[in-house]
Amino acid sequence: MTKLKTIIKRHYLTATLTTVIAVELVLLSLYFGVSSFFTNEGMDLLLKEAKQNIAEISTREAQKINQQLAEISTLAKFIQNDNQRFFNNQDIFELPYGEPKFTIADNGVFYKQNNNGGSSLYYLPKTKISKQQFQKALRTETFDPLFKNIVINNSNVVQVYFNSYDDMNRLYPFIDNVATQFGNNIKMEDFNFYYEADAKHNPEGKPVWTDAYLDPAGQGWMLSCIVPIYRNDFLEGVSGIDITIKNIVNNILGLELPWQANAFLVNNDGMILAMPKTIEDLFDVKKDHRIKKLFNNNVKLMEINIKNQKFLIAQEVIPETDWRLLFLVNKDIVFEPVLKLQTLANKIGFAMIAFMIIFYIGFFFYLLRKSNKLSHKISAPIINLADTSSDMIKNIDHVKTHELQSDINEVCELSENFNTMIIHLQRLFKNLEDANNTLEIKVEDRTRELSDALENLKLTQQELIQSEKMAALGQLVAGIAHEINTPLGAIRSSVENISAFLSEDMTKLASFLQKLSPKSQLEFFSLLQRIDQPIITSKEKRKYRRALTRKLDIEEIENSDIIADNLVEMGIYDNIKDILVLLKDTKSEQILHNAYRLSTLHKSTNTIAIASERAAKTVFALKSFARYDNTGEKVPANLVDTIETVLTLYHNKLKYGINVVKNYEQLPPAWCYPDELNQVWTNLIHNALQAMDNKGSLTIELSKQDQFAVVNITDTGVGIPDEIQHKIFDPFFTTKPSGEGSGLGLDIVKKIVDKHKGKIDFKSEIGKTTFTVSIPIHLTEEIRNV
Repeated sequence: MTKLKTIIKRHYLTATLTTVIAVELVLLSLYFGVSSFFTNEGMDLLLKEAKQNIAEISTREAQKINQQLAEISTLAKFIQNDNQRFFNNQDIFELPYGEPKFTIADNGVFYKQNNNGGSSLYYLPKTKISKQQFQKALRTETFDPLFKNIVINNSNVVQVYFNSYDDMNRLYPFIDNVATQFGNNIKMEDFNFYYEADAKHNPEGKPVWTDAYLDPAGQGWMLSCIVPIYRNDFLEGVSGIDITIKNIVNNILGLELPWQANAFLVNNDGMILAMPKTIEDLFDVKKDHRIKKLFNNNVKLMEINIKNQKFLIAQEVIPETDWRLLFLVNKDIVFEPVLKLQTLANKIGFAMIAFMIIFYIGFFFYLLRKSNKLSHKISAPIINLADTSSDMIKNIDHVKTHELQSDINEVCELSENFNTMIIHLQRLFKNLEDANNTLEIKVEDRTRELSDALENLKLTQQELIQSEKMAALGQLVAGIAHEINTPLGAIRSSVENISAFLSEDMTKLASFLQKLSPKSQLEFFSLLQRIDQPIITSKEKRKYRRALTRKLDIEEIENSDIIADNLVEMGIYDNIKDILVLLKDTKSEQILHNAYRLSTLHKSTNTIAIASERAAKTVFALKSFARYDNTGEKVPANLVDTIETVLTLYHNKLKYGINVVKNYEQLPPAWCYPDELNQVWTNLIHNALQAMDNKGSLTIELSKQDQFAVVNITDTGVGIPDEIQHKIFDPFFTTKPSGEGSGLGLDIVKKIVDKHKGKIDFKSEIGKTTFTVSIPIHLTEEIRNV
């Protein structure tokens, strides 16, 4: 328990510090809350600005690239119109740079030998150069001024060419070693800068942009804007403008972007065309320069997570090529100014917290000193009163009253009232002591009376249990007498049969055996050894008798039906081949008669043994049931034996209309009162038989559940009505007519089970009632030694 001084001190400190600290915590929370609010607002504004700027930059730069590519597409249309005009009227041409010189190289390539300021030209060796091919090579010199003008006036263009269907290739600028640079086995129709312009891939005949490819002429990564050249509906070839993506890449990589943003360019297949080192490391694209996850939708601006970092990404489609220009911004860089301010605000806040801690440590010691003075001033008089009250507990008669000196009015009033209370208590304790002496005498007398009454009650309860047991036994006396008289009658009859045999047939048997030959004697004794007395039904006897009669008739033995009847009575049903000789003997009738008489003697001895065992079992059960144990102590007992004792006494009632089903588990002995458990099983089985009107099925099960032996007794009777189930264990409650039941049976059962610290329960419905009795199994050393 806590002292008053401590309580006063604690509450003083708590009341003072709690208010001040609460105010400071509110101020700190307000400070950090406002700081967090402005930080979030600043981050939202920066994020909005970043999104707007990066979207504007991506749109502007994409438009620049698209404008450059659109100019190339326009130039490709000029080339298409010029070339198609020539092929539709090949007689109109000119040689703008003079007469070209053609020759055939060692590898079979027909090519233009001199650089006259125009394009280079070559035919692959697989094309046979006829006059028509020669004239085409000569007259297409008229293409060169346009080709040259496009290359000179557009810095992005590196090459203009025409590839014909018959493998003629005209390229500007002039290539000195054109005969050997491309080889002699190249197939132009396999390259995308040729087949993507044909009618299958480009039915509209408009300018088409190829994917980026590595130029076979060694110009690096190129991009071609190609157009088909038709003569009427015939595809003469493909003209194209090659541009290097180097300038576009350099322009993208050279962009000065806010927030350290990174720009990169991908084609419509996800292959990266331009990217800085930062993007390469971020997306791990050193081995595979394809990424699709960033632009597989049409969202122009979105937020993504890459390697646990948050980024803004803006993408813009370049219509000419379906490329995508992407800008990536790290959100941490965008938020960096605000985060720096937040860090500074947090440092200021933590500094304030440190200052407050130091201040409150000093303030606490100041309050501690003040609280000690206040608590002593209030508690000292009360402690004095507490000491006086302690003296009152030890010896109130010797406690003296005295006034306390205090400047607190309430304390003075308390002291005065306390002194008055001491005087009254001294008087009361004196009166109480006198009354207590008188009460002790009365309590002793009453306790003695209650002890005698309890002992009489225990004796009455034991006598009541024994009375119920004897009442149950009285109901079973007639059946038990029958169970004993029946085996005694069988014994008497068997003894008379044996006596008659000994007096009448023994002498005749000796004389009969002397008349038999040694061989017949052996056959006779062999027949006696086969005598058996199994218990079979009359139906089975008739079946065996008919079968033996047929066998004997087959063997042509006379009086086959009489012989078969005697053999069945002796227990010989089949396999009669070994006694056929004996049956065909002239003395067979006499032999069978004597064997049959000896079999009846054997049968009589078996009957005596069985009947005496049955009578002994009944007597033992009766003895066990009627026993009265007045020691009042538990003993180890086998629960199966106690149940079987009751079933034995009820055998006469059970055998005529009750099918008994027993399922016993092997359990250790239970520490119990076996005589009283006999009464439990008797009452439950007796009630079950009455519920079934002595016709039905009685199931008794014994099993172990946890540390309990559980006995289930189930009958197939009418069941217990729902409206009386809650009353069946009440004393004197019975549903039987007056004079047929005391109403104490189940009450006694429950008391015996409770005495064993067990449990009894039941479940009942029409056609099935089960009583469950659980008896504790205590595995003590005494039981293990039984």
